[in-house]
Amino acid sequence: GTPQTIAGLETGYAVMALGKFGGRDLGYASDIELLLIYGDAGFTSGPQVIGNAEFYEHLVRKVKESIQARREGIFKLDLRLRPYGNTGPLACSLESFCRYYGTGGDAHSLERLALVRLRAIGGDRELGPRIERLRDEILYTARGIDLSELRTLRRRQLKNKTLKGRLNAKFSPGALVDLEYTVQILQVVYGAGNPEVRTPYLLPALKRLHSAGVLAAFEAKRMTESYAFLHKLINSLRMLRGSSEDLFLPLLESQEYAHLARRMGYKLSPALSPGQQLHLDFETHTAFIRTFVEKHLGRESLPGLASGNIVDLILSEHLPGPLKYKILKNLGMEEMERAVVNLKKLAGRGRQREHFVKL
Repeated sequence: GTPQTIAGLETGYAVMALGKFGGRDLGYASDIELLLIYGDAGFTSGPQVIGNAEFYEHLVRKVKESIQARREGIFKLDLRLRPYGNTGPLACSLESFCRYYGTGGDAHSLERLALVRLRAIGGDRELGPRIERLRDEILYTARGIDLSELRTLRRRQLKNKTLKGRLNAKFSPGALVDLEYTVQILQVVYGAGNPEVRTPYLLPALKRLHSAGVLAAFEAKRMTESYAFLHKLINSLRMLRGSSEDLFLPLLESQEYAHLARRMGYKLSPALSPGQQLHLDFETHTAFIRTFVEKHLGRESLPGLASGNIVDLILSEHLPGPLKYKILKNLGMEEMERAVVNLKKLAGRGRQREHFVKL
């Protein structure tokens, strides 16, 4: 039968995209993150009457079972971003969506932040845009996002998803999630007063945050370049390994690292091998992102306060003393304060500092 409201009116559903799919930024082997929301509680018409919740649960389960990737970990259908995650129903009503994400709801701050990329892609043509408007009312409010909750979760990610001594393109300090989270947080913070920054698309968000006066032109440009680099790196890692799960960079001197660098387009130069060029670019872009996070959310928003390199030393205004000492010691320098002052003098300011870092 057809799902109906208690009053007997037909009730539709909307298919909402989230994550990379919602942001129209799918890469190689990205998960396809979806959420199905139906309009109202009630029962189906027809000879075998069941509740709307049961009807849509059955529908989503059948769709999930009918879609299979050709390889494990490649374009997997991901329904975990629904209310209550894996413990919740596969589809949710509009009422339960508003209750879960709204004021006093059970949603974690990261779940609320994920709504930035919520986008209607199918189903009822009126219900989808209505959900997007409700999302705006829920998300871009004075309540905003609990930064302390996000910082705790980010530290947990670093502990559980990285390995000591190994670089991870997604979860290392200054890697992809730090850039994505920070841009989305800025959208939420400034979206209440600046509706133009409300977009599910990250690169346009950077441009709009600049237009709204939140980001300087060089910041928007720098983060656009860093995002493009990390996106290409992650795609290359997934193609190299045939899986979306393992985003650890290979060991620097390994054949796999050299293969990865060549896949990304690095060529042998008189001074540096392709692998060395890739390593320097990774260190530079992640330092750019750490400085970006530090400026807008504070150094405490970065997990692993002991992470950094000489680029952090040049760009950061709030680098902890022990980290400065660690970086300089690795460079063979002993007079810490003098070395920092001299490096910053050599680097200069503004665009001059940008060019110095690249050198």
